Amino acid sequence: MELFNSQSTRNFTAQNTENLTREINNISDNDILTLDINELADYYYDNYSINIIELYKDDINSSIEEVKIEEANPFFDRYSTFEFEPRTFIVDGYRINYKIPFDGNSNLLYLQPNMRLLAKFDIDRIETKSAEYLPAICYSINLKRTELDGKENPQEIIDKKFEKEFGKYESMIRNVNNDIAHYNSSLRDIIIELLNKRKEKSSNLTSLLSKINIPLKSSPNATNTTPITITLKKEKKKYPEKHNKTMEDYSIKEEDYNNIKNIINQSCISFEHTASTMNKLEEEEIRDFLLATLNTHYNSLATGETFSKTGKTDIRIQMKNKAAYIAECKIWHGISEFRNAISQLFGYVTWRDVKTSLIVFNKNNKDFSSLLNKVDNELNSHDLCLSCKRLAPNNWQCTFKKNNESEEKIEVNVLLCDISV
Repeated sequence: MELFNSQSTRNFTAQNTENLTREINNISDNDILTLDINELADYYYDNYSINIIELYKDDINSSIEEVKIEEANPFFDRYSTFEFEPRTFIVDGYRINYKIPFDGNSNLLYLQPNMRLLAKFDIDRIETKSAEYLPAICYSINLKRTELDGKENPQEIIDKKFEKEFGKYESMIRNVNNDIAHYNSSLRDIIIELLNKRKEKSSNLTSLLSKINIPLKSSPNATNTTPITITLKKEKKKYPEKHNKTMEDYSIKEEDYNNIKNIINQSCISFEHTASTMNKLEEEEIRDFLLATLNTHYNSLATGETFSKTGKTDIRIQMKNKAAYIAECKIWHGISEFRNAISQLFGYVTWRDVKTSLIVFNKNNKDFSSLLNKVDNELNSHDLCLSCKRLAPNNWQCTFKKNNESEEKIEVNVLLCDISV
């Protein structure tokens, strides 16, 4: 087996950067817009920085065995017409076998550094890493019996020959390590630049979608999403009465409602993972993150619906200037404010069968469990609440009456997101 005889370190690092670029370009819009850039940079640096080779020469294992050594015949004349002298002859000797433990990326041992020695670097094999042992370079040297037998200090002779021959290998490892260390030193800047380009691309798309009046179609690359279709429902026709018109209602399908709730829930999980960043934002800024995520999960192509913002903190799907879906974002300021948020949500509802979400962000309350209990008690004791199912510790699906005089029902998904620091 020969070392330092494969591709160059330049090509190896270029391939590493290409793989890194591909992975960063495939980051979802949700993640690139909501996760902290520095935390993402740390993650990708840990995954794409290359561990240099470190030899552990103090832990070398060696053994010796008797062998037959083929020696070149100094008296052989290749131009002679007589064949009295053989080309080589066999002598008795010793083979000293070494196992040199190392750590780092073993692929580096096959690379050609920018500065290289013109020599052949043969070894016996590379032993792979196990649960108990580091990987090791298995290398051997040969010495004739006459070089060791009868000598006063044969160990010194062996050590000198090993240092002389393996020293060339160490020099090549240092050269490879220098190339890789130089690459690693610039890697974080490369990652930051790639992340910022990816974020800019996603932000530009989100900005464009918010400015154009083209309806939504599900992105084929978005996970757990299905197209939203707003359906026109007409009541069964009755015998016409004078001046009586058929009422029209618009709604989104139940599966689309569940899909939107799932997107919001996944976004809130991301927010909780980057609480130090999200905690600094105001209601409207947090709302814009959710809006961006929803719009990047749906491509604007076909019908007439879009996620838009009309109030200070709400998100809507509009149809003929009325809402078929409403999401209201609030910062937690106590149970009375939470109660007011529900009433405010009902005030937006103008059509029947409308689907809604109320997303509450906890920024300052350190006892999140107590907050969850308060919300659970409030929902289950609310005068207008017809049913309330707790989907998760921080997630409820409720059905409300719009008011005491109305038979209209409103679906409300209540989600609490903890971004306290």
